[in-house]
Amino acid sequence: MTVSEFVGSVANDVGNDGVKGAIVLIAMERPLDCLIQKSLGLSCYHPGKPSPFSHTFLISGPYDKKNTPILDCTIRDKKGNIAWKLGILKSIKSVLNQEGKVYSACLGDYDDPRVHPVGVKLIPDLTAADRDSIVSAGSDLQALGTHYDFLGLFRELIAMITHIQLPPDKDMFCSAFCQGAYRNGIGPKGDFHPGVDFHDVSPDDIWFSQTGQNYPKTMPLPNPQDLCPGSIVVPNVRRNAPLCQRAGDRRAVEQLGGEDAKC
Repeated sequence: MTVSEFVGSVANDVGNDGVKGAIVLIAMERPLDCLIQKSLGLSCYHPGKPSPFSHTFLISGPYDKKNTPILDCTIRDKKGNIAWKLGILKSIKSVLNQEGKVYSACLGDYDDPRVHPVGVKLIPDLTAADRDSIVSAGSDLQALGTHYDFLGLFRELIAMITHIQLPPDKDMFCSAFCQGAYRNGIGPKGDFHPGVDFHDVSPDDIWFSQTGQNYPKTMPLPNPQDLCPGSIVVPNVRRNAPLCQRAGDRRAVEQLGGEDAKC
C-alpha cells in the first residue's frame, strides 16, 4: 500500500476533509533516516530499539489521492524532489547552507516502495475551522522562511542522553514544524508534548502522545539489523535503564507491553 493509499484508508474513516491538518509519519530507506530511527532508541518510548519513523509532514488540504497537498519541512534536491541519494555528510552540508525548507508538495511524492511504514496522527474532535487554523499556522511558518534544522536532531540527542535542553534557534526539523503548526494554530488542544519546546518534539513524541488518534492503532518496531545494515551503529540502551527522565516524557508505550514501558 502506497502512502497515498494508506491516507485514503484513513479518509474513508474520517472523510476527505477530515484528514486536512493530519500528520503523516513515515520512514525512508536512506542513511540519514536510519540514523534518526536508531537514535530515537535512546528515548523512553522503546529503549534500545529503533523508532518506526524518521520523518513527518502535514496534510494541508482535503484528501485527493496522490495530489493531496502537503507542507513538508525537509531537504529535497534542486528540483524539489525527494532526495533519495542524500548521505549524512551531504545532509549536514545542506543544512549549513540552509538548503532545507518547508515545501508545498503533494502526497504522491512519497509513493515509493522505499517509504515504509506509514502512520497518521489526527485529532478526531477538531472542527473544520481548527484544521484550517493548523494549516494556516504551518503556512505562516513557511512564509517566515523556516529552514530544516538537522542540528536540532543533535540537540534532541543531547537531551535524551544528558537530559540537558539546549536552546533552539528559529529553524526546526520535521516533527517540530508539525507541532509548531498545531500549537500556533489551535493552542493547548493541539499539544502533543506539553512542557517541551515545540522545536524539540520528535516523531515519537507525536506518535506516542495521548493526544489524538493513531492510524494504525499499533506499529511494530523495526529490527536494528534491517535498517541500513552495517552503516549506522548506535549503542543499545539497557532495558532496565531509567525511563522518561527528559522533561515532559510521560507516555506509556502501551502497545509494546512490559513493565518498563511506563512513563
